[in-house]
Amino acid sequence: MIIFKNDAAVVQWDIATDSIVCHWKNQLNSQPIQEVVQAIIELQEANGISFYISDRSELNFLWSGYNEWYAFDLLQFDLKKEFHTTLVLDPNNQLNQKLLRSCDEIASLPSMNHIQTFRQRKSLDMFLEQQHLNKI
Repeated sequence: MIIFKNDAAVVQWDIATDSIVCHWKNQLNSQPIQEVVQAIIELQEANGISFYISDRSELNFLWSGYNEWYAFDLLQFDLKKEFHTTLVLDPNNQLNQKLLRSCDEIASLPSMNHIQTFRQRKSLDMFLEQQHLNKI
């Protein structure tokens, strides 16, 4: 179910996997990103959802996600406390990991400590399915 949409992303609530999925688009300016993050926070606070998924599979460039994580920090929202797990779907993961390591300020963000990254949708789906089975 689509919850929010703007030039930067489409935010969906996937009830079956108990997750918020943010599908990032190629227009990643600061103000639209903050609007997206605000929508995610409001949805999480109202519903107590387990997983946050940052889906970067449609991006045609390397993106460290710094603006995304920084927007959460600006709004004083601790991903680690509010979500059971934060997941990133990023087909360019290996290249982006090098980009992340080269940015000291990203590593200093406390919300970066518990993120799991997947390169393929199938691997992410298998992880979510296993998490669902563990709850049963």
